Amino acid sequence: MPNKHLFQKIDPFMDNNPDIVKIGRMGKCIYIEGLLWVRRNFSEGHIPARAWGEISDGFPDALSHRDDIIRVGLWKKKGDGWDIRNWAGPYNLPANLRSARSEERKASGRRGSLRRWHAEGRHSISAPVSDCPDCQAEGWLATDVASHCDKPPTPS
Repeated sequence: MPNKHLFQKIDPFMDNNPDIVKIGRMGKCIYIEGLLWVRRNFSEGHIPARAWGEISDGFPDALSHRDDIIRVGLWKKKGDGWDIRNWAGPYNLPANLRSARSEERKASGRRGSLRRWHAEGRHSISAPVSDCPDCQAEGWLATDVASHCDKPPTPS
């Protein structure tokens, strides 16, 4: 399953943006490749010069299109590369993405651990137990389900 935090939001009405119109179809493709590169590499909206080959690979006259992207202000020359205009935002900050990915991994590991723990015969996930701390933490409790427990949970 793809990581939901690596998806890049692309405006479906991008073609109505005057700057996108000015750079043309190939420029738009290179611009989107830049967005995707930044998303994959968590580079906070910065495209380093070393990434240009990967971004521009296969596009005819890519340097001319890159110059158009810079001319209209979608990218701004900075240091060893370019910054994407308006990149910073709550969904594009690498710290937020890394934190969300870390929390997702922890939750996934916990769910796997709980499945194994419950599969060991203490009780099933489909029959949560009110005094089971794992069932409580996962919010699996229903009313009066303690009678469905195969074995009482062992204190950790």
